[in-house]
Amino acid sequence: MLRKGVCLAIAALALLPGAASAAVAPPPVDDRAAAREFAYAAYRLRVAIKARLPEIERAAALVRRPVCVAALRGAAAGQDRRRADELTGVLVDLLAGAMFAPVAEPLRAFAAELDAIPVADPELRSGRAAWRASVALYLQVRPLGDDVCARLRGWRQAGYAASARPDLQPPAVRRILDGSGRTVDAKLHIAAARMVALGVPDGQARRFAGDTLFAGFSPEDLLGLGALG
Repeated sequence: MLRKGVCLAIAALALLPGAASAAVAPPPVDDRAAAREFAYAAYRLRVAIKARLPEIERAAALVRRPVCVAALRGAAAGQDRRRADELTGVLVDLLAGAMFAPVAEPLRAFAAELDAIPVADPELRSGRAAWRASVALYLQVRPLGDDVCARLRGWRQAGYAASARPDLQPPAVRRILDGSGRTVDAKLHIAAARMVALGVPDGQARRFAGDTLFAGFSPEDLLGLGALG
């Protein structure tokens, strides 16, 4: 009797308004539309980055001061591998602070836009996940402080000892240099190729991959690193 009552209750629920529509599968995701939306989001990020060029230039100008240049040139003069590795790490810290810190909010908005786009294609989803991981890393980047040259000078005065190296960025920022960074880059380019296959122009897809987001902004010019040659 109890079993019969349960069956009747289920049958009654099935007749309630909305019960049939709730069982209808959602419409399929349009991955061509998703690829276009990815491209539009990357375009908006590019526009936002261009608008912040003066802030990027101001940050980079801190490192062009003579005290900074002298310290970096002195580090570049070292011939041992350890010194070269330390200098590379410092330059990554400086470039990250100059280029990514000023665009933190546009990057955050870009990641949120991508997350809101319905997408089923596995390569596009992988590209979006790669951007999500990249933005999470970039949001940890610290802006360059007015004391950056004094800190570099202290490193120089300590003979460029590893223990005296200025702590300009969190350790996680170093992932830009390791294998995980290359993996992220590969995923973005695979996603860009898929976007082209779905009808997105090549230039727009390359912008999504990050190739041209900072177009016209040379890291060497930004920090005056040509003088280190």
